[in-house]
Amino acid sequence: MAGVFSGGVLTRLEELDFYDRIQAIYAGSVGAMNASYFLSRQTKLGASIYFDDLPHNFVLPYNIPIGILKLIWRKYIRRIPRDDTSYSINIDHVIDLISNKKPIIQDKVKNQEIDFYIKVLNTRTGRVVYVDTKNHNLISVLRASSCCAPHYPFSENIDGDECIDGTIAEPIGLQYLLDLYPEHKIVVVVNNFLKRKFSHSLRCFAEGIVGQLCDYPLFRAYVGREPSLRHDLKLALSNPRVLLICPPEGCPAIAMTTDRDKLIKAFEVGKQMANKIGDFYSNT
Repeated sequence: MAGVFSGGVLTRLEELDFYDRIQAIYAGSVGAMNASYFLSRQTKLGASIYFDDLPHNFVLPYNIPIGILKLIWRKYIRRIPRDDTSYSINIDHVIDLISNKKPIIQDKVKNQEIDFYIKVLNTRTGRVVYVDTKNHNLISVLRASSCCAPHYPFSENIDGDECIDGTIAEPIGLQYLLDLYPEHKIVVVVNNFLKRKFSHSLRCFAEGIVGQLCDYPLFRAYVGREPSLRHDLKLALSNPRVLLICPPEGCPAIAMTTDRDKLIKAFEVGKQMANKIGDFYSNT
């Protein structure tokens, strides 16, 4: 739900018709969904999902206890059908929205000139992969990038391998982009607060323990997630080629927010923060 912030950032960039300043977009998780709506020039439609659709039947925290018990049963006793699995994040609801109710115009995403890569985690190799959306089914890749195990303990097959949300292991991956584009300016838009707390590390540790119950072990990925994020945030702040856009302190949208007024406020904050991007590019 914190993705409503970056939805606001991209909405402002669409209003500014910023497309001709962008060579490539690399995104993961909810950022990939926001970027898809941005590239199809439907950003406001995509943002409306946070206010009108996701506050209901998406965040399901009451499923966490029974979901963990079913993962234990599934791993150590007997496999259970997918339909009997309980999850705390209803990704199926999101996929239905972006496919049917508020569909992303996939042809517009594929036919525009900006390169678009979506980050996924290959569960067989444990490596992060950037999938070229021009050569794959967009919805399938978005589903893979949204499979945030263990909250949603399923995967999606991409090129013969089972894949999940790549930001579990690599929230940003800034050094890869700096090496790939040594002469370019890079804008990093994250939905995470800059100030990191011990509770963030503790949450990753807990998610890693539960993640070990999935078909693919995730403890190492989750334990390394917070240090990776902190490293890249510092790197972004110290590199003059990089502009970091993140929610300011007091921005109300966090991962479990379902309050419509708070989501709208976070969306507007994202739009305001996006104005820094124009200044960044004009300052050569």
